Amino acid sequence: RDEVLDVLNEIRSVRHLAVLVATHEINLAASCADSVLAIKDGRVVFSGVPAQFMQEQVLKDLYDRKFLFVSHPQDGRQMVLQDY
Repeated sequence: RDEVLDVLNEIRSVRHLAVLVATHEINLAASCADSVLAIKDGRVVFSGVPAQFMQEQVLKDLYDRKFLFVSHPQDGRQMVLQDY
């Protein structure tokens, strides 16, 4: 996964192209994306920057569940634990 993201980032940087990645991995989307578009039941329910996406109410509305928010041990960015 990390190798693929490195290649995509190089494509984006060197060739000045936009890269679209579809994922269900919340932490991956928040850590790698410049912007996040979240879709539920075929409708856009969020569009914005990762910091806004990583809010309790946004994720609760999107996934119909609560998440435990923690700080990443190396860089302090916000992450979620899904199974608690």
